[in-house]
Amino acid sequence: MTELTVKAYYQYDGPCREDLWPNELPDDDVIRNLRLLPSDFSHALDESATIEVIREDYDHKEIEIRIRANCTREELHAVAKSLLSKAGLYWKV
Repeated sequence: MTELTVKAYYQYDGPCREDLWPNELPDDDVIRNLRLLPSDFSHALDESATIEVIREDYDHKEIEIRIRANCTREELHAVAKSLLSKAGLYWKV
């Protein structure tokens, strides 16, 4: 069983080399993405996985989640990276 604690957050960085015309997400979309994140992890991982919300701070556009899953650390990192990227979120481990 692999455990990973993730702090997911939203940050608008403006234009970059990969995206010269990025759109800033509206606050409602950011908060919806943060609230749906635990469910997204549940659907992406097998049913034995547990997802625990440790801290929610929607005023600062962040959430902290502890994930326990029956996979390797690399696989769990890949799932986290994919889900957070699709939601327009950054993360710290």
